[in-house]
Amino acid sequence: MKKAKRVFALVLALVMALSLLAGCGGSSGSGNESGSETKTIRVGTLPFTGSVPVAYALEKGYFEEAGLEVEQYEFATGAPMNEAFAAGQLDIAVIGLAGVISMSTGNAVCIYETNTASGGNGIFTRPDSPLAQVSGQCEGYPNLLGSADLLKGTTIIGNLGTSSQLQTILYLEHFGLTQDDINFINMDTGADYQAFKSGEGDAVSLMTPYTYNAADDGYIQICSFEDAADYVIPDTMLATKSFMESDRDTAKLFLEVYLKAVDELNADDELMFTTSRDYFAACGREYGDDYVKRDLETRFLIDKDYMSQDGYCFGSGMWEVAKLFTDSGKIEESNLHNVIDCLDTSLIQEITGLQVAIETGD
Repeated sequence: MKKAKRVFALVLALVMALSLLAGCGGSSGSGNESGSETKTIRVGTLPFTGSVPVAYALEKGYFEEAGLEVEQYEFATGAPMNEAFAAGQLDIAVIGLAGVISMSTGNAVCIYETNTASGGNGIFTRPDSPLAQVSGQCEGYPNLLGSADLLKGTTIIGNLGTSSQLQTILYLEHFGLTQDDINFINMDTGADYQAFKSGEGDAVSLMTPYTYNAADDGYIQICSFEDAADYVIPDTMLATKSFMESDRDTAKLFLEVYLKAVDELNADDELMFTTSRDYFAACGREYGDDYVKRDLETRFLIDKDYMSQDGYCFGSGMWEVAKLFTDSGKIEESNLHNVIDCLDTSLIQEITGLQVAIETGD
């Protein structure tokens, strides 16, 4: 039996596309231990919490035991993953906010929310910045620093199509501003913070763990995601519409194995820590142990217990993102409701027995 292919290719989108083409394939002819046919499934992941169960299940051999050969393709950001997803080079994508773009096209089916994604994020400026000196401008939000007059014309560095851009938009809205009122400079995660440290920009909109770097380096947080928004943003698991139509049972089997890994990781904090640390390092992100622990305090894997809570609504966070992306022109108004139409909790119900509430867009 062929072993799962784990491709860590943090490279340009073109190179990634070529590697994906090289890795494409249908069901293999080999069998699993029970003698049934082994199914090949192409899975795109990002170096974040939601992908940790995939890495763990691969290491434990759980996918092989279930009769799945997982070809894992690691992406640096969500944008090239969307491109590969649209080109039919992936069956499953474990993706962040950028996934809402694939959802809006009608090509994606959202089958799971993998983890909370927005905790710990924030916007930082330098201690001597005028933005750090003014508070109390937004009633009910004492931790928001800055003012409309000070923000107009400033340069904020961040990452388009992620919670970095989203929290910037939400922060500006508190002051009656839009992204058009500032200069938003797009940079990859990590590069954005290095550019800010080198003197670029007036502020930087960061995701974890770089928020911890910024705090430790003495920069001032002028906004947290929790201050900017009144909802939780999840990362998601998407399947292509064609894959769900042609091979739904394989998608279900993949999610079953994923949830098995989630349960084992959530039951053992040390296991979750070491698996996350090693996975991030394998992806080229050498985070200190303290940063990994702090990240896991603010972001966690979604499981049956979380979905059973009162107030949980599948797709509600992504719907808020979709509306904001529509307002900013990233999603066509005519495509907005595709985000609702792509929400599918049927696999969750079949696997866990839960009937979870689902966003309707009304």
